[in-house]
Amino acid sequence: MSVARATRSSSSSSSSSSTALFYKNSTKSDFDIDTAPNPITKKVALTKVEDVPTISVDEAIGKVDADVDDDFAPFDDNCFPGGDENARFECDPSVTFWRNFQNARKSESDKIWSAQDNLRDMNTIARKFVAGGSSSYFGRHLGRTAYFAVTALLGDAAYKYSKRNTENANKDVPFVGRKGPLPMGMSTDIASRLVLETLLCYEQDYFEWIQRGVYREPWDMSTPNHRQSNPLNAITQTGRFVREAVGTLGRRSRGTERDKRVRFFSNRNMNRNSNSSSTKNSANTITDRTQEQAHGGKLYPDYYQTAFHYQGDGWMSTDSANVYETSTETLFLGRQDAMQRTSLPPLVEVAEQFQLTHKRPMRVLEVACGTGRFMTFARDNLPLDTEYTALDLSPFYLEKASDNDAYWRKTRARDGTSTSSTSDTIVIAPATMVQAQAENLPFGDGSFDAVLCVYLFHELPRHVRAKAAAEMARVVSPGGTVVLTDSIQKGDRPPLDKSLVNFEKMNEPFYIDYANDDLGAHFEAGGLVPETKIIRSTTKSLSFSKPGEHSLSP
Repeated sequence: MSVARATRSSSSSSSSSSTALFYKNSTKSDFDIDTAPNPITKKVALTKVEDVPTISVDEAIGKVDADVDDDFAPFDDNCFPGGDENARFECDPSVTFWRNFQNARKSESDKIWSAQDNLRDMNTIARKFVAGGSSSYFGRHLGRTAYFAVTALLGDAAYKYSKRNTENANKDVPFVGRKGPLPMGMSTDIASRLVLETLLCYEQDYFEWIQRGVYREPWDMSTPNHRQSNPLNAITQTGRFVREAVGTLGRRSRGTERDKRVRFFSNRNMNRNSNSSSTKNSANTITDRTQEQAHGGKLYPDYYQTAFHYQGDGWMSTDSANVYETSTETLFLGRQDAMQRTSLPPLVEVAEQFQLTHKRPMRVLEVACGTGRFMTFARDNLPLDTEYTALDLSPFYLEKASDNDAYWRKTRARDGTSTSSTSDTIVIAPATMVQAQAENLPFGDGSFDAVLCVYLFHELPRHVRAKAAAEMARVVSPGGTVVLTDSIQKGDRPPLDKSLVNFEKMNEPFYIDYANDDLGAHFEAGGLVPETKIIRSTTKSLSFSKPGEHSLSP
């Protein structure tokens, strides 16, 4: 990667409510990640297992239950958990790369790098893929980005048209259109930078991990006639997103308290009785009613009734589950899959070590699996006999996850490749679907050899975040691994520190506190040891180990 890209400055755009919010008012931070400790936590590097402070799970939960005011902690200019934690983790080179990416000004009078500069770097990446004989990967992913870029334009255009018609109907409130053709009023400099970051994600994904054999090329991009490449499917998903965008952007524009709540929960009876409506007929699905009983008949906590991202149904409808992946990938111009794959290296490593010392199947738990799309990438890189459990609180998303799992198993078995079977027919057991809260996992101590959690913690209050971490530490076995993948925090990319607050405008009520929170401390309190850290654009992955040896018993 060019040194120029790693030293360029970031900038701001005019008001926005999409990914561009992440870059609004971005300036070089005064925080030096290499020399300045976190003034709040004053953490130091932990070099030995015996140095890790441990308390019981009950103590950890009791401590955080007593202090729920931190759920809405204000933005703290003196707190940089993303930078502070680097002393405790083995940092991949990507941590330094993204810390320095567009971090230096060209000059005092020219604070940002232009669209022309970004296009020049995009061309360099494209040439690297062609020269490296990997144009197939690049072409498929470039097409992916183009599709989501067009989808974003269509969604924004539909919202503008809808708003124009609505406001023209009220002659006292004339419509004022936003300038420029780009979504959310983005400048070409910001838009080209987002595309550049997407291509950089592809570059790192392929050359630093796939080409080196750390994990496989994404199965969905190399499977002939995959359903996502069907034109009819693409048109259907675009239509779903456009309809969703009109409502989402409208609610975001109004920002009323009613817009921030989930319509599903307006009927209290649905909250009590619908938890099994969508999953009762799903194969290998568990609806954990003991969760409901343990919380006074409240399976869905108050924080879960927030319409995150201003989705009217929150996570509680089939429509929401069907459009979710398209919506989030449109937000990130198609790079979300590549960012989530930062979870794979520590997961694959523990699987390889496990196979060398054990003869039983590996047991993996994914907490907050959502639609199960990433689950298919994880399963595709694990031994085919892995016993995979996927947990989520939404029955609608679990239903979608079950469908994605079934499609992956059918496709994977058909390709005829297996390291664990010599027969022509490969039988892959379905993942077990479990409806439960992350902070109250319905499993015994040490039930899993690896636990994975992607994009959950920024949507939890701090005390729930701590409970969920304690639960993951409890259910992973000695010698096991826990992988947490989520948004970057303050100190991870200093130029963006001030911009993190903008994500709250996307109805992420706990995001500011998340940006200030010491994530590693929650897992260390449960007895886990920090291991590795990887960053890719606006996502980071932290892995932890549990001291001890894997159980040899089934």
